[in-house]
Amino acid sequence: MADAVAKAEARCSLGTYEVRFKAFVDAAALGDCKNIVKIRDEESLYGTCFVTLQRINCLELSNGNLDASCKQQLVRAP
Repeated sequence: MADAVAKAEARCSLGTYEVRFKAFVDAAALGDCKNIVKIRDEESLYGTCFVTLQRINCLELSNGNLDASCKQQLVRAP
C-alpha cells in the first residue's frame, strides 16, 4: 500500500517517492509495517485500489479523494 501510494504521489509531484513512502508508513503503520496485522479486503485492495492509484487524477489524489477500495484497508495491532 505504501509503495502504491508513494508512486502515485511522486507521479503527481506531491513529494519524492522516498519521502511519501516514509510518510505513509509513519501515518498508517505507526512507523513500522510490522504493526499491520491484517488487510481488510485483499481482493478490493489488489483488484481495485492499486489499479485506481495508477490512474488517479492528480487533483483528486491531492484532495484525498481515493477510491473506497483504498480506505481503511490496513488494520493495526491493538
